[in-house]
Amino acid sequence: MSSIAVAQRAVRAQLRAVDYLRVSTEEQTRGYGITYTGKKTAAHIVDKSWDHVGTFKDEGESGTLPWQKRPNAKRLMTLAQQNPRPFDLVTVYETRALGREEHAFYRWYWELEDLGIFVAVVDEDIDTTTEDGKARMRDKANEDFKELIRIRKRTQDGLQEKAEEGGWVGGKPAYGLRIKDQGKKGLSTLEVDPLEAAVLEKAAELIVDKGKSADETAAVLNTLGYRTRTGSTWKGGNIKAKFANTAMHGVVIFRNTDPVVNAARGKRATRLGRDGLAAHGQTVEIPCPLPLPIERVRSARKALERRARPKSVTGQMYALSTRLTGACGAHYFGQYLKEEGKRAYRCSGSKASGCADSIILADEVEDAVWESLADYLSVEGTLQELAQRWIGDRPDTREQFQARVQVLSLEVEQLTNNSAKQLLAFTTGNQEIPQAVVNAALAGLKRQIEVKRNELTLARDMLTDAAKAATRVQDIASLIELAHKDLKLIKGERRADIIEFMGIKATVAGAVPVRQGGRACSIEAWFAGQEHGTEELTDALWEQVAEHVPPFQARKNSLDPRAVVEATLYKLRSGTGWKSLPERFPAGFSVRARVKNWIASGAWAQMMAPLLTPEAERFERPLLPPLKVTGELDPNLALLVDGENIHDLVSGKRSRR
Repeated sequence: MSSIAVAQRAVRAQLRAVDYLRVSTEEQTRGYGITYTGKKTAAHIVDKSWDHVGTFKDEGESGTLPWQKRPNAKRLMTLAQQNPRPFDLVTVYETRALGREEHAFYRWYWELEDLGIFVAVVDEDIDTTTEDGKARMRDKANEDFKELIRIRKRTQDGLQEKAEEGGWVGGKPAYGLRIKDQGKKGLSTLEVDPLEAAVLEKAAELIVDKGKSADETAAVLNTLGYRTRTGSTWKGGNIKAKFANTAMHGVVIFRNTDPVVNAARGKRATRLGRDGLAAHGQTVEIPCPLPLPIERVRSARKALERRARPKSVTGQMYALSTRLTGACGAHYFGQYLKEEGKRAYRCSGSKASGCADSIILADEVEDAVWESLADYLSVEGTLQELAQRWIGDRPDTREQFQARVQVLSLEVEQLTNNSAKQLLAFTTGNQEIPQAVVNAALAGLKRQIEVKRNELTLARDMLTDAAKAATRVQDIASLIELAHKDLKLIKGERRADIIEFMGIKATVAGAVPVRQGGRACSIEAWFAGQEHGTEELTDALWEQVAEHVPPFQARKNSLDPRAVVEATLYKLRSGTGWKSLPERFPAGFSVRARVKNWIASGAWAQMMAPLLTPEAERFERPLLPPLKVTGELDPNLALLVDGENIHDLVSGKRSRR
């Protein structure tokens, strides 16, 4: 061994090394992967004569996650940022332990480099304690990421080719179709499912021939015992979706780029490139057999369009559209009530699924949600704590990445200039150098520049992401400043922005008061015209009321007079509809009819006289149901708005609106 090599080894022997082990598959999390790679990294550290001072393990953590999202990688970096540092080098078995994708790998690698910490990779015997090692590390990482891209491309190309040949690429087919030769490699195609096609034909018969709406059609199908593919009951939305599917026109779209379709598909959405096209191939229309004759499908679509609900007037703002969830589990959408000139929210649930939620006026519900939120945010320290919790885990890295971009830009420029000089010096005066040798030298220089340019592009992307994160921090800071003012005075677009920013959602937590659409109930009108409020009905008061109940002939199904009075008072105080009275009361239409007769005869005024007192609270129809308000930005936010009070479900505190 030369004296220089001995000196370098002596310096390297002083290094304190930790090893970082990461596995993600279920097989590896059972211990095999961690044990194997741990033995390899420990042996490598001994072989290099480094001092092994610690081990960090992340089991079941994806390599696509940044180090901040991996518990023990985060603990490792906390120690790395101490002064003095407890170690000098991080050892991994292979580069993908740091990150399986470029963003995850380079972000961590650069941060370690900025801290002056070296990195060693066991399977290629690479470490960054020398300039040559740094170059080899970049080459290896670039090679690994290219191989990953090649594997993905081969997979996606195979799917693309199969789709273009009319084969089925996997997943569940559209309703009315099934997979023929499923499991037979290269042979899978689509064919009509006769049972599902029969259900579609029955639906078309109800819609086209009998003029039923989607909700009514769903109700009939459920009554006949039909169920969806998953075994659940039919809903109007299901019916519309089935007839809107492109498969009903004989085409299945592979890599569909329609934004509406992708928004509904969630994680199954087609990944798009910056140009808005499919990132991993081209959109392909795969022919498929028709579950129903095409004319039958067109007739059903036209019939459904004719019976569709009227669309709201454009230009109206609905801050809680899709953020308000009904008792049935469906979302509320904004709708403009043209006759009344009011904004409102209508539940998208269908009658077939048992949804009985009434329309909710937009001004009332938005004010209630906003006032509850304003009360919550106005408590001193709430927003500051929220901001600290959000910002604390996301340091501002713009300067770090800006510096990295500048360094890499300079390196690319220098490497390009130096490469040109080297090639010129290599070829000048050497007429006999074979062209193949010149080409090989040129290819090597180009490869070095390409690797460095890729790293520069990645650094610029990370700088853009850091700038977006910083903008979000500024939004929180602006919200804190705004909280010093009266948040309840904020209206319109600014209010909607804050609701969206905090991810506010509201859920109906009780009965929704039934609206009369501007037509007052005659029984409600009678109570509204009285001078005094109405007492609760007690046994003692009932004795006084019963004295004025008109005599009636008892029959088998006669209504109990007290039950009629109690049902009426419950309806008035709860705001529920006559059809939605609890089962403990008589049928709503019977109660209403009996009370109307008593009002007409004058008996009702005498019956109610003992209940109408100056001390009793006047009846006021509730405009809103109780609402549970939550927020995505602050997981601790959980408020129950019951019309008069706001309850903090986490702390138990209550305040009056």
